[in-house]
Amino acid sequence: MTEKDILLKQFDTIRSWTLALVADFTEEEAQKVAEALNTSLVWNLGHMAVSDNGLLQRFFGPSALGLDFISRFDTGSNPASVGNLTKDEVLKTMAAVRQTLKNKLSHIRPSDLNKKPKEKTWYKTMREGIFSTALHEGYHAGKIGTLRRFMGKPALFG
Repeated sequence: MTEKDILLKQFDTIRSWTLALVADFTEEEAQKVAEALNTSLVWNLGHMAVSDNGLLQRFFGPSALGLDFISRFDTGSNPASVGNLTKDEVLKTMAAVRQTLKNKLSHIRPSDLNKKPKEKTWYKTMREGIFSTALHEGYHAGKIGTLRRFMGKPALFG
């Protein structure tokens, strides 16, 4: 397995965990902001799409998301202000952004992993961006696991 294959497998693995964690949330549960965490399922999902989109933009060009979506789910945005977007709509958006990103990443060469992002960010190379974006989703999957417990749902992992 090449380094690129391993990095892309991380994307698939963590996304499978995320999707398993969210599968049994009702729409009402998905919209509820757990006050102790100050977050909701829908916000976490939208935020993951924004994170993938950031990686896409920094290395491949145009955004796959509109500014309105980004402003609702970017770091520092208010989880209570996501608007009328449903869990299913956000999941579809997440999937579309991830597919666009994976299509672009499938064509990179090993040397491309050393490319620098087009704009300043917290990762210095494409390699770090791919790795960190997967870790970031893992962090938010953990938040979703905690939301599950707040909703009285069973833990799925651990």
